[in-house]
Amino acid sequence: MALTMSFMCEVLGMYVCDVTGTDGNDCPEVWAQMALLNKQFKEAESIYLEQNQLERALDMYRRLHKWDEALALAEMKGHPRLEELKSAHMKWLLESKQEEKAGEIKEKEGDHETALAHYLRAGLPSLAARLVQSNTDLLNNDEIVAKVASALLQAELYEQAGELYEKVNRTEKAFECYRKARAFPKAIELARYITPSDVVNLEEEWGDHLVSSKQLDAAINHFIEAGKSVKALEAAVGAHQWKKAVQIIQVIEDVEGVLKHYEQLGKHFVATQDFKTAEMLYIRAGMFQEAIAMYNQAGKYNIVH
Repeated sequence: MALTMSFMCEVLGMYVCDVTGTDGNDCPEVWAQMALLNKQFKEAESIYLEQNQLERALDMYRRLHKWDEALALAEMKGHPRLEELKSAHMKWLLESKQEEKAGEIKEKEGDHETALAHYLRAGLPSLAARLVQSNTDLLNNDEIVAKVASALLQAELYEQAGELYEKVNRTEKAFECYRKARAFPKAIELARYITPSDVVNLEEEWGDHLVSSKQLDAAINHFIEAGKSVKALEAAVGAHQWKKAVQIIQVIEDVEGVLKHYEQLGKHFVATQDFKTAEMLYIRAGMFQEAIAMYNQAGKYNIVH
């Protein structure tokens, strides 16, 4: 590659020599092109500026689609056609389908509605929602809020839609979105104010969701808060939270309905030689034969008799 660049620079130098009658290697254009070939763009820019060739430096950046560098240079030098350059940049962004970048630029310029339109066209309702929530004028525009909320819902970004609705005090819509998103902490916080009766159901839904996600340990307390002791027991057993399971099973009045769990817990405590706990469980469940067999197998005949 080095040979290729060297050859190209030599050819360029020869061309300049033929055209101008001077040594091409002493020509700033050759130096600039050599810097470009080595991807030393700032060096090439410096060479052009030393020769008072601002337009050449700007053209270089435009050809390379380095618009940020071109605009920064034009602004630094107070270029009279800075706005024209900005327009050309924006046109290029839109033609190349870079709506997000166009939106970022318009947002920085303070043109929030145009930025919002770019974000929505780019299929980025999250950015649109962030912009709306940080801008009072946009937030007070019902049409804009509705448009952004619709885009969020269409993209199934329910939690973010809920945040937007909550920001404009549409708490019922926010609650619906949080619930659909399974954003349970936010849904429960709202429910305490608008529909307290839903809190218990939400706690159970949260527990069910955690169980489906194999987070049995985390589900236990939510089932307890929901008053679903059997589900709490099943989660505790599934999570091998044996002592917690013992605490829970003792408050369940329907012993017949959880006999299998009494037996399972009893076997666990027998295996760990916690005979006292196992005995208590067997006796509560009316499983007297199991209790006797446990002590016989452990050689504790004096307790049996």
